[in-house]
This record gives sequence, C-alpha cells and structure tokens, in this order.
Amino acid sequence: MRRKKLINVVFATIVFLTFMDAGCSDKNEVEGRYKDNIHLSKKNVDFNAKASSDVITTKGEGWKFDVITDNDVRTDYSNEKEEIKDYSSDWITVTKADEKTIKFEVQENKTGKQRILYLALFNWGYSDLITVTQEKAE
Repeated sequence: MRRKKLINVVFATIVFLTFMDAGCSDKNEVEGRYKDNIHLSKKNVDFNAKASSDVITTKGEGWKFDVITDNDVRTDYSNEKEEIKDYSSDWITVTKADEKTIKFEVQENKTGKQRILYLALFNWGYSDLITVTQEKAE
C-alpha cells in the first residue's frame, strides 16, 4: 500500500512538472507566462542633444505606466490607485496621449552627459520596456 501511494505521488509530481514546463516553452512570452498584449511600435527612442519629440504607438489597450527610471532615479507607479498619464522631469516629458499613443518630448541637452529614461509598461501580467536616450552635448 505504501509503495502504491509513493508511486502515485511520484507520478503526480512528474505530470505537474511536465505541464509547468510546457507552459514556459513559447520564446515570445515574458517570464514564460504572458504573451505580448501591448505591441509597441518600437522599444527604443534615441534623441540627439537638441530639443525634439517622438511618438511610440501600441496595438494593445489597457496598459499603464508601471515604473520609470530617470537617470538612475526610480519611481514606481504600480500601486497607484489612479492611472498616471504624464511624467515630467527637467529634461523629458512623457505623456500617454491616448490608449495607443505615448509622446516623448526632450529639452536640449547642455549637460555634457548622456540622459537615459526607462519606461516600464504593464498590462494584465505582461510588462514591456521602452528605453529613451538623449546624447550629450558636444
């Protein structure tokens, strides 16, 4: 009886691990669980040192700003009750213009240092990352 119980436990463990592994086999899934439901038009925005603007579009709806890291200063919006639609600092403004458009506007970079902003978006278990870089002034 003991042996039969042990065999059942081993069998159940093998079946469980097989299903867990099968759920992680799609290379297009983040962390092996969720498929891209944001569909960014691009994941990198590169600016020269001049003032400028750019737009990224999405195919997905319902996403929100999750975490923003602006030149090593991290701001976490994941627990905010109300959706954050704008972010501004001394060099960049990021706006969720509508459900499918993110606008970026940068000021002229006179600092002599490259500026970098990481914008993490989140939608129903899926996270995506946009990297915004502005070159230093020459």
